[in-house]
Amino acid sequence: MSAYLELPAVLAAMAVFAWCLRRVKLPVPLQTIEKIGSYRTSKEKLKALNKRLEALRLPFSAEQFSAGKIVLTVLPAIAGVLLLWNRQMEGFFFLFASPMAGRLPELVLTTLEKKRKEELQRDFPLMVDQVRIYAKAAGYYHALKIVAQATRGVLGREMAVLSAEMELVGVMEALNNFAERCGVPEISDFARIILVEQRTGADIREILLKYSRIARQKMTSNIKRKIKLQPILMSFLPGVLLILFMLMFIVPMVTGITDQLNQIK
Repeated sequence: MSAYLELPAVLAAMAVFAWCLRRVKLPVPLQTIEKIGSYRTSKEKLKALNKRLEALRLPFSAEQFSAGKIVLTVLPAIAGVLLLWNRQMEGFFFLFASPMAGRLPELVLTTLEKKRKEELQRDFPLMVDQVRIYAKAAGYYHALKIVAQATRGVLGREMAVLSAEMELVGVMEALNNFAERCGVPEISDFARIILVEQRTGADIREILLKYSRIARQKMTSNIKRKIKLQPILMSFLPGVLLILFMLMFIVPMVTGITDQLNQIK
């Protein structure tokens, strides 16, 4: 069996083994993984990472996430060292890919966070308008609870938590927690505006109306900017794919043919 088939088979077997450990809920392996993940990582960083994972509703802890980053860095490095003895080109490729593979989980997490914030910003203007309209008849406390039941998606889930916390810890603390969970500047400003109304009783309907218009204009500007950037990105994409194709297939193929010719001689 060639090296091209052995390494993917080993990686697939390790992935299946890790999945089995997770399914059967063996405590000792999971504790070992968490110890590896907490190695040389401060408690503050783990706590901040836990908040990011909880916001995305990902089913693993910060320690397990950090351990995954370590494993993804170490495995290609080990494979590269082993391949250096017989296949130097492939070995150097895995050694070069090792730090990139270690950054892959963080890249995926950042992408998910960006997508979540975009969804929050997309639904935010409509939510502000609904709160403003319902508040005319029922007040902002009841308006927030009504809108929480009508809103769907990521913002709907956060609004549902807000509605529950308003009864448990009060409106002010619930709004502060809501803004912190969302992590979006527009929602933080919205929470502060509602807090001003709760403290002073001021009429904020016009402020909310102007704020929803500004949020819509900002969202429209972001969409137009992305549309303008798409042709530029598409011009670079074929070149990047060609380089990746050469590194993954053509270079190892040429190296393998060269090694076979040398063996024949």
